[in-house]
Amino acid sequence: MSNELQEAFIILLVGMTTVFFILFLVVVTGNLLLRWLKSTEFVFNEEESDSPKGSIPNELIEQAIRKWSGGKAIVKSIKKV
Repeated sequence: MSNELQEAFIILLVGMTTVFFILFLVVVTGNLLLRWLKSTEFVFNEEESDSPKGSIPNELIEQAIRKWSGGKAIVKSIKKV
């Protein structure tokens, strides 16, 4: 093998090893961060909090429909499907 080809393979090996090591560090630190946050009972989303799901007030929905329709639409009832 020529010196140029040998040097190219060494650079390739070092580069691939570096990328693998950095990705390994990202995965490990991400997993550790998630485990730590779960152990401290950190709330990731507002949906997981104590508020009931789907609790958009009917008045807010009616205002949005009135604004969208220019006041022409009338809301008779709102039911969750």
